[in-house]
Amino acid sequence: MKSAAHKRQMQKRLYRILLLFFVFLTLCFSFFWADSRMFVVAKDLSAIKAKSIVNQQINTSLQEMIAQEDLSSFLQLNAEYGLVSADTLKINAFCSQLSDKLETAFSQTTLESVGVPLGSLCPIAFFQNIGPKLNYYFAPTGTVQVEYETAFLSGGINQVNLQIWLIIQPEIRILHLFQEDTVQFSRKILLIDTVINGKVPEALLQNQ
Repeated sequence: MKSAAHKRQMQKRLYRILLLFFVFLTLCFSFFWADSRMFVVAKDLSAIKAKSIVNQQINTSLQEMIAQEDLSSFLQLNAEYGLVSADTLKINAFCSQLSDKLETAFSQTTLESVGVPLGSLCPIAFFQNIGPKLNYYFAPTGTVQVEYETAFLSGGINQVNLQIWLIIQPEIRILHLFQEDTVQFSRKILLIDTVINGKVPEALLQNQ
């Protein structure tokens, strides 16, 4: 009798352990599923908010550098023959300095947060903004790529419209518990927009 009762007791303990283990696995799975789903929402919200912060830093840094530069020195031109080109060395140096300046500014930026409502787990749109919010943190990283590109457009008879664009690509890092991710976006800024007048051909002047 004692042996049978002991076996039943052991079976009950085993069932309880298995039940607790199953509940534990279910809770873990539910937690990671919920966190992953909310992280997707946090990633989108963080990107929107971070872009505003990063754009302000880009504007400030760029304005400070332009105030100290003579942008006309970025051009190499011969107006008589209508030849114009960008000074690659000077523009690359400008891009490198801007990248360093932005990376320094980003390193001094404190972590920002964005709250994601627990209702975002619900597939029904009406409930997605309801409930307590879970904070996700983000900040610009120290990686900023700054490049440039040129465009030559026809501006008229012996006229060339030269444009030099800066392409700035910062990264945003999003952090929460066991997850992290980076979001990269690109901003294109017109640095130089000028029209170069060349010498009008004599044959054209005689026809006029």
